[in-house]
Amino acid sequence: MARLTVVTGGQQTVHEITGTTTVGRSAECQIRLSGDPKISRQHCQIEPRGNDFMLVDLNSANGTRLNGQEIGRQKVALNTGDVVSVGASELHFQTGGAVDGANRLVDRVAGFFDRLFGRKGQSEGQVVFGEKTLTCSCGAVLSTAGKNPGQKVGCPRCKKIYVIPGK
Repeated sequence: MARLTVVTGGQQTVHEITGTTTVGRSAECQIRLSGDPKISRQHCQIEPRGNDFMLVDLNSANGTRLNGQEIGRQKVALNTGDVVSVGASELHFQTGGAVDGANRLVDRVAGFFDRLFGRKGQSEGQVVFGEKTLTCSCGAVLSTAGKNPGQKVGCPRCKKIYVIPGK
């Protein structure tokens, strides 16, 4: 079970995500945010994919942000605790279950060790690219060997997708 807590103008509403869910100003959207002119009629969509949920911007005029980062035209995986920003609204994504609780514990422990040992060149939520690896914001080290700039690599731990940067 997944849900979005929508925070708009100091008010909160909770929406269960049971299938593909569209967010926007249109009356046809499952989550309607009608009072904000910076939100497109069909702004973004959350799509279930197995046990995961993917976020995609629907070519909105003002873009969609995930944890403060513009997602552009790519589909990105949502994780418990992620914050999606559309216009002046924030959508807080949560999933339920024991697996999420274990993942949160792992994230907290990893964050503790990151702060304790002071990862150089990496701040909270930032990706660090090395010679043939990249370090995901969750702490996983991913190999980029044999990949060309522009190709994608996915994190097996948090399911985020990264595009290999150009040189």
